[in-house]
Amino acid sequence: MFGFNYCELGADIAADWHFPDAIQSAIRLHINPPEDREEPLTDLIHVAWVIGSTVNNQVQASFNQAAIQRMKLNDDAGASFLEQATQEATSSSGSVNAL
Repeated sequence: MFGFNYCELGADIAADWHFPDAIQSAIRLHINPPEDREEPLTDLIHVAWVIGSTVNNQVQASFNQAAIQRMKLNDDAGASFLEQATQEATSSSGSVNAL
């Protein structure tokens, strides 16, 4: 509709406010972290965004596998953590959305 999304707008505002480059990048790229470079803050925000992206008790986004690998969450313990965190966020989303 406007030719940009909330990530681009947020990153541009962060730049205007002189936020550090890492924060600007995390805002801009958290929905789809780059496959070919390590951006720890972007990866962390991406994982939190996916876990928190519940609508009607269903997760609406999927994890970027490169980010999961860089965060070393691609083993059984990491998969278990992500599953549990997503389930907890999903089960609590009704009470959060009701506020």
